[in-house]
Amino acid sequence: MSVAPTNGIIVYRASRLEALLNPLQELLDASRPADTLAPQRVIAAHAGVRDWLLRALAQRRGSAGIVANLEVLLPSSWFDELAQRVLGEAAVALAPYRHAALRWRVYEALGSSDDVEVRALLGDDARRRFGLADRVARIYTRYLVYRPDWLRAWAAGRNSIPTPSFLAPLWRRLREEIGTPQRGELFERLIAALGKGAAHDEDEQPLHLFG
Repeated sequence: MSVAPTNGIIVYRASRLEALLNPLQELLDASRPADTLAPQRVIAAHAGVRDWLLRALAQRRGSAGIVANLEVLLPSSWFDELAQRVLGEAAVALAPYRHAALRWRVYEALGSSDDVEVRALLGDDARRRFGLADRVARIYTRYLVYRPDWLRAWAAGRNSIPTPSFLAPLWRRLREEIGTPQRGELFERLIAALGKGAAHDEDEQPLHLFG
């Protein structure tokens, strides 16, 4: 198969990753960077696909089982990098919203919660409180990826989305304490900036998405 470089989007669909490997390799070969030291970039759907892809390309494309000058990113990493360039953010607000850090904020907030059911459930049991904080932090980190619209609604005071629960006012308190935007908010800002033609430092090389 021969693939010529072009402007626009090229989509290959298959039910197996192995069937997508040859088209990707053809595209990589057809669109090498002008700068020989610049890496080619591929966005992998998730960490498992990234690891598989690096191994597969190393076996097929690399010398002695090594593939070099190829940067395989996860979608979140690529998005954060783009947001920094376009929005001029000093640092993308990731660390405070990661599970390991967020659960301790939740733990502290639960200690002074005015929700009757939460207080009745926890009592003075610190271990039970930590268990709930860990579980709630995991819920929030999933919502940061899959339901940022709910988090934005909660931060705006709309507690009944999708149904009333202690998660909404608790999130609003956490968001106020953290004070920096979460990824869903950055995503909205980024789309608005790009829609207005905001310039950024992205080069003209193709961006490949695999998964």
